Amino acid sequence: MSTRGGLLTGLLASGLLGAALVAPVPAQAERLRVASTGNVDPVLNGEHVWVDAFMRQARAAGFELRFHPGGSLGKEEERTELVNLDLLQVNMAGLSELQVYSRTARALSIPFMVTDYTQFDRLLDETDLVATINAELAHTNLLLVDAALLGGMSGLFNTRTPVAQPADLGELRIRAMSRSDMIVLESWGARGVQVAWEEVAQALETGIAHGYLNPPLVPLMFGHAGRIRHFSDLRLTPSARWAVVSRRWYEGLDETRRAAIEAALAGAREANRAWAREVQAREREALEAAGIAFRALSDEELAAFAGPVHQRYRETLLPEEYARLRRWLDSLVERGP
Repeated sequence: MSTRGGLLTGLLASGLLGAALVAPVPAQAERLRVASTGNVDPVLNGEHVWVDAFMRQARAAGFELRFHPGGSLGKEEERTELVNLDLLQVNMAGLSELQVYSRTARALSIPFMVTDYTQFDRLLDETDLVATINAELAHTNLLLVDAALLGGMSGLFNTRTPVAQPADLGELRIRAMSRSDMIVLESWGARGVQVAWEEVAQALETGIAHGYLNPPLVPLMFGHAGRIRHFSDLRLTPSARWAVVSRRWYEGLDETRRAAIEAALAGAREANRAWAREVQAREREALEAAGIAFRALSDEELAAFAGPVHQRYRETLLPEEYARLRRWLDSLVERGP
């Protein structure tokens, strides 16, 4: 696969989707339910930029849409179950939902592997990553079709002190969203604490947590700027939500409707990437204007964070998946820009 427009077509040609083909959905599948988690905010929320562009183009192509924003259809796992039941056709999922079924998707949580978003899009479009994940999802009704960027790559926010090396974490308690976050923090000798996102603002206020790992715009989106004081630009992983569709719904589309959906996916990607380029250029300014100090790290400082994390994944946690992701990334370097 070498282009975004051919991503799903390439999967069909390879037979990966055909292997999971079930009875076609009826004509009323033109009624399309779309769910997201973030705020309906075209300025700060890249997920909504993706969804809005997709829906506008799908609606123009004749699809009847029903939109469920802001997690109104439930938590991550509840929305995933709706897709599995074919009651939800398009869902903006967290990576953790794919990782339940796909070991390859787990490798995407390894920090310091993907270096920038140009490389990230090439990884999606020019390697077998997406095809491999979808093959591992074949026993479900989930089909990965794209990723919506949320701004700059993830870094470390905290309420207390500048952080430029693992030792600076000291006694800070950093909120861990998932087991992957906890592994990263443990690798640095830091203290992780599990706090539901809905309770993060209170945790920062009371000192239960002193920070979190997230994209640069998160404290501005969720009103945490009053407590957060420092951001370390670790560039851990791409910040994205993952566009997942119902296999049965997609497979039930006729050729014309499928082409319309692929065009809508391509339009969503284009709108989201244009937003991401613009917002990344002003993230530092926005954080500093909100009173959050922005710390850029040198290659040597980043290596001090990356080394112990990579050692754990390479040697014990996901050795095969680590090696395969490394091969895909190396192949992009070999091909050139």
